Amino acid sequence: MRAVLLGFLLAWLHAFPALAQITSISHPDSLLVTHRTGCIPLEEARPKFTPADLSLAVRDCLRKMRYDDAIQLFFLYSVYGYFDAKRMTDRSAAAAIGALNHETLGDISARQKTGFLQAMERLQETDGDLFQATCATVERIGPPDYVPIYMLAHGLSAIRFDGGEPVFMTRAELTKKLRPSNRNRLWEEALKDVNGCP
Repeated sequence: MRAVLLGFLLAWLHAFPALAQITSISHPDSLLVTHRTGCIPLEEARPKFTPADLSLAVRDCLRKMRYDDAIQLFFLYSVYGYFDAKRMTDRSAAAAIGALNHETLGDISARQKTGFLQAMERLQETDGDLFQATCATVERIGPPDYVPIYMLAHGLSAIRFDGGEPVFMTRAELTKKLRPSNRNRLWEEALKDVNGCP
């Protein structure tokens, strides 16, 4: 299953040059960043960091050519993104992760892309040190501890129109749209079932 997630990333990396720019109306909190950490080692990540926060850290790691840090943070943001997507009542909101992938990786240099893909290949070695250390650290960090406003606000239902003018749901209204879930089971699914961590 982990191959599905990493395969999705690979498809995104190859698709970016063909993507067109589209003008649209979006909720002001769509892809909301709440913490700016810069490039950090995975061990310094916290459950309060959303995928939107972590995507900026990944970009900074790529800029600094710290590719193992970049792929480990990307792995965490992918696990958290899966966890968050499963809690959405508005299925369109889950597209936030694809939008983040585009923002994170859409304009990286050829050198950064090569370094990132090489790190991804190392991460795919399930008996390798990088994968084992990443899984152990992500498990130690634990499940997300935030309301995923960045994703809730990305959904189509976060905006309605009144007389042709957009009306944006408040954060309190968005929070009510979270699907009740078994947190422990969902964490197990995101980390182990989907991504193959031991």
